[in-house]
Amino acid sequence: MSDVKRIVFISPYGHHGTYSGARHRVEELCKALLASNQELKIICLSPWCPPEGVKHVRFSLDGSNLKRLFKSVWLTFQVLLLRPKLVISESPIAPLSFGRFKVFHVIHDAKFATQFARKGGSAVRYMHWLSARIANKIITVSKAEKLRICSALNIAPNNVVVSYNGLSNIWLSAPLPEAGTQRDYDLLYVSNLASHKGHLSLLESLYDCSLRILFVGSDFGEKQKCVEFASFYKMDVTFISDLTEKELIEAYDNSKVFIFPSKLEGFGIPFLEARARGLPVLANDIHVFRELQNVMGGKVIDFGDKVLLIEKIRTLLLEEHIRPSLDDFLWESIAQKLVEKGLVLR
Repeated sequence: MSDVKRIVFISPYGHHGTYSGARHRVEELCKALLASNQELKIICLSPWCPPEGVKHVRFSLDGSNLKRLFKSVWLTFQVLLLRPKLVISESPIAPLSFGRFKVFHVIHDAKFATQFARKGGSAVRYMHWLSARIANKIITVSKAEKLRICSALNIAPNNVVVSYNGLSNIWLSAPLPEAGTQRDYDLLYVSNLASHKGHLSLLESLYDCSLRILFVGSDFGEKQKCVEFASFYKMDVTFISDLTEKELIEAYDNSKVFIFPSKLEGFGIPFLEARARGLPVLANDIHVFRELQNVMGGKVIDFGDKVLLIEKIRTLLLEEHIRPSLDDFLWESIAQKLVEKGLVLR
């Protein structure tokens, strides 16, 4: 057992029962690592059950701030007992290693440093500032988010590792629809219905365009407003949630254009999913979408310009569906690169 390298993932939030992007990332990395290296032992501290083959230690930071503080102290001792080689942690306060293991502190997005910060954003910002000094490296999911984190936490760029989000093999192996296939929806948007995601603003721009729109995502407080607006203007809008991966792929394959009006994203994995299924993408002009555009194509415009928005949608509805090369975004590749950086870190 002494030659076995132990990697501990800490993903301490239940996200109110929804299947979060953070959980998805951890699950896919665990599966990819287990499949690629038999010398690795993977342990996951989380409130949800990890994939088969991963040792599970139930742990949650959901609850009051006082409970979180005590649990964060307990976390350090729990991790020490596991004797890992590398810890990849989403806990706001990274566990102390006392020189016994390496710590990568994960920040999916620095929302705490923006106008969209939740209540208590200043406290969260301080915890991440502290963790950035405890950890060996920070992991984030895009170059755009790296810049925001470095500025917000006053840390050097070489202390931040960019590890893109990825795709399971089915996104590239499942056959694409044949050219000329009938698609039920003109526009598709996949994202939780939260205020900064731009669902309502999109509807307000397109209320008189006679487009068939599909929204896929859990309600984070904005669904009722969107439903009422669409109903008032008799828009052809459908809302669905809780899809399996196969059903989500079918939703992409049943749509003509993927539209991404969000005002803030750390990465924006639906952008990648849409391109994997060959869809043209039209995204709001924010830093991370310009970054993804450079890597995998798509169009980025200012969604505040209604005339331009409608013009681009009309153009893309006629565009051929072509999938770019996305092999670097498979979880197997992402996991291997991440572990190599972690296990050779000095």
